[in-house]
Amino acid sequence: MEQPSRPARTRLQPDDDLGSLLRRLRGAAGLTQEELAAAAGLGVRTLRDLELGVSARPQRRTVERLAAALRVGPAERETLIERARTARIVGSGADRGDPGTAAAARSLPRDPPDFVGRAGELRELLDAGPEGGITIVNGPPGAGKTTVVIHAAHLLTAAYATVVYTELADATGTATPPGHVLGHLLTALGVESARIPADHGERLAAYRRLTSGRRGVLVLDNALDEQQVRPLLPVGTGWRVLISSRRELAGLPAAPRITVDALPEGEALRLLATAVGADRTAREPDAAAELVALCGGLPLALRVVANRLSSRPAWTLESLAERLRDARRRLDRLSAGDLDVRSAIATSYRHLPPAAQSAMRRLSLLPWPSHDDATLLALAGPDADPAVAGALHDSGLLLPAGAPGRFRLHLLTALYCAEQVTEDGATVQAEAVDRVCAPLLVTARAAADRLGPAPDAPGRPTGSQEPGRWTGSQEEAVTWLVEHHERWWWATLRLAERGRRRELLVTAESLSHLARRRRTLLPWHELFTRSVAAAVTLADRAAEARHRSHLELAVRP
Repeated sequence: MEQPSRPARTRLQPDDDLGSLLRRLRGAAGLTQEELAAAAGLGVRTLRDLELGVSARPQRRTVERLAAALRVGPAERETLIERARTARIVGSGADRGDPGTAAAARSLPRDPPDFVGRAGELRELLDAGPEGGITIVNGPPGAGKTTVVIHAAHLLTAAYATVVYTELADATGTATPPGHVLGHLLTALGVESARIPADHGERLAAYRRLTSGRRGVLVLDNALDEQQVRPLLPVGTGWRVLISSRRELAGLPAAPRITVDALPEGEALRLLATAVGADRTAREPDAAAELVALCGGLPLALRVVANRLSSRPAWTLESLAERLRDARRRLDRLSAGDLDVRSAIATSYRHLPPAAQSAMRRLSLLPWPSHDDATLLALAGPDADPAVAGALHDSGLLLPAGAPGRFRLHLLTALYCAEQVTEDGATVQAEAVDRVCAPLLVTARAAADRLGPAPDAPGRPTGSQEPGRWTGSQEEAVTWLVEHHERWWWATLRLAERGRRRELLVTAESLSHLARRRRTLLPWHELFTRSVAAAVTLADRAAEARHRSHLELAVRP
């Protein structure tokens, strides 16, 4: 294990305990737990327990090895040794403040046996600090938010005597009644059923009294909104609160938000191998990889696939992949018992306002991979409220697409939207796409015209210049055209399909300037073949001559 090239530097806090200090120094050094443990010659579990404060007080030589691996300065080294000398063990009677029967409080569901990956997300959850704090885990339907928070809570049971779990909504998105939630929490905290107050206000007061004098972990699973969560936040400062939600819950106090998405291919293959047997996936590696791709790496879909294969041992992975290749039937086949990908997506979709539902399903009409808020508003309708975009972003159905301000749909969510968009009818669909394409083509023509001769130059075709001109430089025009070429190219070819021949001629004329500069960017012959045909149909001899010239240039080697 190669040590860091420079000493770790971090600002020490007076109240840092040993675990907090180790986490801060490791973070400053840019090391994972695995890397630091290897450099110090320790087991990963040993280091993790030291950071969580649940191991016995470490020996001095252990701390010195950690200091050497972290390459800290003399002051930090002595501080580490001092913190180790005075360390208390988290979860001991003196530290808990909750002796007696409540110390055994546990209400967690079973730790998922097929949990794989999510190392980065777990690191964020476990490194958030041993005292207090809220962490929100959100993401699209079926991404495994509940699985992540439950697994993290199980890892924290070594550090906290009290770990409490409650579900705030069921799989259909129906909220659990508040009185039922409080009753469950009080029971989990050690209150006998006969002593739980009937009055909601009294239950809430009892819950606040119990949480004020303890430390522990509270898991609030499948939260629908902030109003559900606020009354349940513990009064005491020694609580770790893990919340899973499809929504961002932006109204809650400032808290880390961790978005879980589909699994990367390697982790998705491990999940499949864990569930159906590594020997089975090893016999058909190509089919296993295809199943992961057809599921888009979504954990819920992969578990459905695993259940189908486990219940049908005679099936090969290839036979199931063949069933899933038909995109129109894929969601039908991604269902096994109460695991159903379509239902999971539908729950989030049904909770959207009508205008947001319209925009959501119409995204499936656009073939490019990422979108922006302007696209959402155009799809929603000519007078759409800007709040439509916010509702969709908060729903968890939209995923970041890398570039700021851009988002994408998961593969299976897009298939669901394609099913729903049929309710709009062909005319409504075409009008929605037109609202997206019209401003896109205006900008593309203006940018491309910036690359050609001046608007009043002799021989410039009439009508090829938009009413407004591109105000940036030629370099900026090329940059925009290249960056957005998938979008305006599709919109341009669509003009031919829609029979809008005159607009196609004007657009192709403008784009001819880009075609001369970037001959390999696109199959330009496809565009100019269509524009020549449009000119012939319109009996526009001058346009036909120009566009035949553009076509000749496009096909020239």
